[in-house]
Amino acid sequence: MHPSALPPGLAARPFSVATALARGVGPGRLRRRDLIAPHRGVRVDAEHAAAAAGRLGRILVLAPVLRGHQWFSHVSAAVLLDLRVPLRFLSMPVHISSAFPDREPRREGVVGHRVRRPPRTLAVGDGRCTHPVDAWIELAPLCSVDELIVMADGLVQRRSPVATIDELADRVDAARGLPGRVKLVAALAEVRAGTDSGRETETRLVIVRAGLPEPVVNLRVLDPAGRHVARLDLGWEEYRTGLEYDGDHHRTDEDQFEVDIDRLGRLAALDWRVMRVGKRLFPQPRMWVRRLETLLEHGGWRRS
Repeated sequence: MHPSALPPGLAARPFSVATALARGVGPGRLRRRDLIAPHRGVRVDAEHAAAAAGRLGRILVLAPVLRGHQWFSHVSAAVLLDLRVPLRFLSMPVHISSAFPDREPRREGVVGHRVRRPPRTLAVGDGRCTHPVDAWIELAPLCSVDELIVMADGLVQRRSPVATIDELADRVDAARGLPGRVKLVAALAEVRAGTDSGRETETRLVIVRAGLPEPVVNLRVLDPAGRHVARLDLGWEEYRTGLEYDGDHHRTDEDQFEVDIDRLGRLAALDWRVMRVGKRLFPQPRMWVRRLETLLEHGGWRRS
């Protein structure tokens, strides 16, 4: 016998047992094999179980059992918001916060928090999560300074930034007494607006810490008539030197490959030297940093 149909709105998304019972679904129906129980008090139909186990789904599957005073926070907020987070965050337990005096959630697979100063939140899926800037503040105790720099660069990125550096500074100032604030202050000093990827930030940090001059992020190169020629991931206009971090799409996308050839040719015609670093070369910083230093020296830079 086929199981009876679920009420509208329950079949294609995770739902709470309490909601199902309130809508007339019997306990026996909730035990049928076409429903999966990813967490206590939560059900999802087997057809959509794979999505519920995905990177975002494993967090959002708990949205139906969040109480009104609870929200996804810390690691989970950062993942839901697609912040530039360390890969280890993707496999960490779900983090949920409650506002004092309510108790933090206690359930298997969840790290609960109880906070006295609730952060700003926004809607995501069927739940709510910490605002991206406040998530950055929350994560300070769990991250290194460099990881905080990468994440903050993403908040003030070139396309669709969610904050300015001044706004980050205001939130750090307001975080006095919170864990990790010393790291936030250190990170803020090295945040730069206008990046397009976390790897650009990581590349910049390697360059600066090797004693080379700090590059401009997403530097626009103009020809003598003031016309746009190219935008470099990192560039030194004074030394006519640039560096590009090439992701896989630069190699696998035929159109992008042709665009790159044309752009590099126009830059060479203006006496610009451009170095390209990919995922295979990046883990060998001694090699490519030395090559970059040579290019800068050809442009007139000298170590002091």
